[in-house]
Amino acid sequence: MGTETYITVPSFFKCPISLDVMRSPVSLCTGVTYDRASIQRWLDGGNNTCPATMQVLRTEPREGRRDSSGDFG
Repeated sequence: MGTETYITVPSFFKCPISLDVMRSPVSLCTGVTYDRASIQRWLDGGNNTCPATMQVLRTEPREGRRDSSGDFG
């Protein structure tokens, strides 16, 4: 008869949306980390807030990238 071993996963390894272990963690500007697929579904659903803090997310252009992008077009 075999014995089963259970491991408790620390909460900081779990996505706050899916509650699963994060496979591809990404952090928002709010400092909260999510699994990439979960936060992408959240954003694709038309949400523009951090699910944990409800802070409105803003995107800002990167000055260096915007200035040099004209070199390729």
